[in-house]
Amino acid sequence: MSQFSCFSIKTFEKYSSLCKENLYYYKNQEILECAFYSAIGRKCFEGEFIRGWEESKCPDPVCPGDLKYEGQGSPYLPTCSNPEVPKPEETIQTCVCPQDTILNNYVNGSQCIPKTDCPCVHEGKLFARGEKRSTKC
Repeated sequence: MSQFSCFSIKTFEKYSSLCKENLYYYKNQEILECAFYSAIGRKCFEGEFIRGWEESKCPDPVCPGDLKYEGQGSPYLPTCSNPEVPKPEETIQTCVCPQDTILNNYVNGSQCIPKTDCPCVHEGKLFARGEKRSTKC
């Protein structure tokens, strides 16, 4: 059996899809790609397909902004625009916001804030928490 035969399993498609979702939010995609392939390697190793994958040449992960590296995290990152993410079937190495915060995806950068501090968006305009708006009837 080839050392790469595990890549034909159906779960690779699932991981590939999760990888694309993760990479969408990050500028330094190279680090997350390493984490993605390490996660694939870990799953393959559990099935005893690949030996030596853990001798990775990938750098230690460094997350942008407020995000923190998580070795066994959810592939879905809660954001202000999507705070309720599905419960993952699998965990991956990823960058996450610290506990009790979510990603403020309405601003540039990787800022994690309490969910209650997320801005509101109305007709494309951002409103800070507590800010009032007036509309004509």
